[in-house]
Parts: sequence; structure tokens; C-alpha cells
Amino acid sequence: MKSDKKFKRKCVACSQYKDKQDLIKITKTKEGEIILNPDTLTHGRSVYICKNEECINLAIKNKKINKALKSAVSQEILEQITIKN
Repeated sequence: MKSDKKFKRKCVACSQYKDKQDLIKITKTKEGEIILNPDTLTHGRSVYICKNEECINLAIKNKKINKALKSAVSQEILEQITIKN
């Protein structure tokens, strides 16, 4: 059996594997800057969240984004995530 997880990413809130285009990507660069939906050339520690409201609220409420990025995420970025939904 082939694993179909190879080209999918895991949502930090619901732990489901989904295609990259179905998720919001948040990346912390090597300089410490946090970017919402960066281009593919941006490298660093990343976290993915489903585009549905339940996953976004769960990730913010339980501070799963902060834990995954090992850094505090500003309120501005969290507001942008909820607006993009």
C-alpha cells in the first residue's frame, strides 16, 4: 500500500491530512518574522491550518500555532487568519 500522506499536509488543529491548497500556511523565517501564506521560496518553520472557522478558532484558542512555531504569534497575524477565512 502506498501512503497518500506524501503530498499532503497536516492541520495543526484537527490533525487531518489535506492538500496544500486547502490549508492556510503560516511560516516563521530564520530571521524570526512570521508570514501568512508565504511563497514557495520562503523557508523556515511552518504550520498549516484548515480554512474552516472551527479549526482556526481551535488553533487560536489552544495556542497551537504558538506551540508549533515555538514563538509567540502577534495578534495582527491571528486577526489576518480569521479575516482570510
